[in-house]
Amino acid sequence: MEFHFLTLFPDLFASFFEVSLLGKAQKKRLLSSHFVQIRDFAQDKHRRVDEPPFGGSEGMLLRADVLASAWRSVQDPPVQKQATVLLSPQGVLFSQTMAKSLASYERLIFVCPRYEGLDERFIQKYVDFEVSLGDYILTGGELPAMMMADTIARLIPGVLGNPDSLSEESFEEDTLKYPQYTRPRVFEGMKVPEVLLQGDHAALSKWRKEERLKRTWIRRPGLFLEKPPVGVYVVLLHTQVVNRRGESVTTSVTNMDIHDIARSARTYGACGYFLVTPIEDQGELVGRILAHWNTQEARNYHPDRVEAVSLVRVVRSFEEVKQEIRLRHGQDPEVVLTDAHSHETSVSYETYRQELLDPIRSERPVILVFGTGWGVSESFYTEVDRILEPIYGPEGSAGY
Repeated sequence: MEFHFLTLFPDLFASFFEVSLLGKAQKKRLLSSHFVQIRDFAQDKHRRVDEPPFGGSEGMLLRADVLASAWRSVQDPPVQKQATVLLSPQGVLFSQTMAKSLASYERLIFVCPRYEGLDERFIQKYVDFEVSLGDYILTGGELPAMMMADTIARLIPGVLGNPDSLSEESFEEDTLKYPQYTRPRVFEGMKVPEVLLQGDHAALSKWRKEERLKRTWIRRPGLFLEKPPVGVYVVLLHTQVVNRRGESVTTSVTNMDIHDIARSARTYGACGYFLVTPIEDQGELVGRILAHWNTQEARNYHPDRVEAVSLVRVVRSFEEVKQEIRLRHGQDPEVVLTDAHSHETSVSYETYRQELLDPIRSERPVILVFGTGWGVSESFYTEVDRILEPIYGPEGSAGY
């Protein structure tokens, strides 16, 4: 595994990767760390890497051309599986599941922003994943990048001395770790639980499981409550669709697309709702609406609407949707299409509902896709795993 960090402060990383498990892993050639000074790729004698934003705003932005040159410097030799990660408060929340997914890559490039961020064009062209470590702001992306690298490195085979310890850690099986004790047996009047001293492995296993569940319920109940049995996501396509003549078109985003579908997604427990449009102006329009619902005034006025709209993500392509869900869940999603036309392979809503509720079904996430215009284009069907049967009106005419 190669870790590359694009940063203005490479000295921050040196000692972090020289000691403890990461230092040992590098000596064993299980991983390597490389620190790229962004300023080395500046294009003027003053070595400027930032400029004020067009349109006027606070702060400075890292230049796209400088970042692109720094990014290209780490492309040799090429590898089959590489991802570029931007540390950003606007990104997907980092998790243990995401760490497992990223641990399968050969090369990870972490972009560590400073100032007010970076030019959006670099993100659009070079960044695969925007990732956040929480709802707070730091002075730069270096600390989050180190935290991600540490979490990912521990999952690389051979880095930990005892690989079995991974299965006992917090967040495995979506629970926290059980309490642990060592000598002395009695500390300030507090004794070690007897079950740990009896040598009864069955009783010990039962105690640990119960303690994991108890501790999780008390300290982090959201690990139980916020995660449905299967991660279901809603997608509305404004691209890869056709008009009434069957011609491929891009449709416009409407207000109903944002508010009403988001409220339905929240009501039925969807994990997220993606609006797919490749048109930059449309994406900016949705962004302004979402920004309104992220103000304190909106939260005070209509908290339920704010909660629903928080599920909405605007992306440029369906591939971006799959990438993000793959990163969250560590596996490829099942793509389920709603369609006004019946197909030989169409499945009923009742049948598919029962499949989702089946306790032995895999935890593979599901994307429920809705088209716009006159339906999805023929080329999109290659993305689809299942097709739901049409919903018929009172006259027997199909709607959706």
